[in-house]
Amino acid sequence: LKLASISQESPDTKYFKFRLPDHSITGVQPGKAVLAFVNDNESGKLKVRPYSLLYIPDEKEFLHLAVKLLNGDGTSGAFHRLKVGDEVTFRGPLPIHTIDYQKLSKNVNFIAGGSGITPVFSTIQNILLNHDQNVSLIYANKDQNDIPLKSKIDQLKRKYGDRFQLIYVVDKQHNFENFVSQGRINPSLLKQHLYSKDAQLFVCGPDGLTKAI
Repeated sequence: LKLASISQESPDTKYFKFRLPDHSITGVQPGKAVLAFVNDNESGKLKVRPYSLLYIPDEKEFLHLAVKLLNGDGTSGAFHRLKVGDEVTFRGPLPIHTIDYQKLSKNVNFIAGGSGITPVFSTIQNILLNHDQNVSLIYANKDQNDIPLKSKIDQLKRKYGDRFQLIYVVDKQHNFENFVSQGRINPSLLKQHLYSKDAQLFVCGPDGLTKAI
């Protein structure tokens, strides 16, 4: 697919839009992932890695992808060196576990860390738009200035109000709306901000986060 646009989502995260060849193609389903094959403009090597796609309701023209720079020599570095007009090959969707929306509890809790927000954001957006559950999100990052998809998450909060409980946790700096805690997620914070009755919990993030939960 040809890269149509690039925008800087945060200091380490870029937002990519790839043009779909046929506008009649159905948009990406929430939580789906694909395998990306990227030719690195610097090394000339082919980089391959799975990525979760962003769910954009009613989108039929573009494929949306947010990529956080993790390693300059890896696939994320190759993505960050792309220019508009470059082409990337995608294969998928991959056979990964997705949520059965018909079996969700009345209240749904999510805990995400760093770039693990991508499938979580897509799932939350679908729940709020197409279903009637209440959602709580605790989202952990190192720095308030590098929170992937923060602007889009804040838009959901403004739109859905009390149906969407949003909490940010950061290691450094904290002077923005919905901030609640500096440091790491802890049992007290979970008890205070997650739904406990008729509720489910989903976690997506680095190994350290998932093991701690």
